Amino acid sequence: MEATIWNDILDIFKFTIPGVLCLGIAYLIFNQMIRRQEIQERAKIRENAFNTYLPLKLSAYERAILYLERIQPTVMIPRCDPHQKTAQLFILQLLMEIEAEYEHNIVQQLYISETSWNVLLGAKKEVIGLIRLAGQSVRPNASAYDFADALAREIKAREEEGELLTSLAIRSLKSDIVRLFGV
Repeated sequence: MEATIWNDILDIFKFTIPGVLCLGIAYLIFNQMIRRQEIQERAKIRENAFNTYLPLKLSAYERAILYLERIQPTVMIPRCDPHQKTAQLFILQLLMEIEAEYEHNIVQQLYISETSWNVLLGAKKEVIGLIRLAGQSVRPNASAYDFADALAREIKAREEEGELLTSLAIRSLKSDIVRLFGV
């Protein structure tokens, strides 16, 4: 009788152990498949996010460069038309134009490197400083053309000291784009 019990237990183990092993192997295989599938899904999500983010980032760099080009005094003066304006009115118009352009582009800092954004801010401050400095050098009742001449002299003096920050900022943004695309 004792041998029959051991034979029964042995028979149970003969069927149970292979079944448990099959279940364990199936679990490992399915678990590994699920992990691989999750990794592929995460990679796909990252790729989709990158494909969405990259055009926004490139657009932000384009807009930042456009902003820097638009706030250069040599570009702003003809655009703001100094004809029949006083220097003080023209200065105010230029400063308002710089701020309006900045406010229009402020969200671009989300996509631009912090270093380049800080250089952009420095360029903005430099242009405002040049405008104010030139404004202080003309008479209160001077014409906008007198102010434009004074501003041209200030720009020339600054360029003799070194490159204007607007040019440096544009170069910084372009180098960020080169690093981004690896070209």
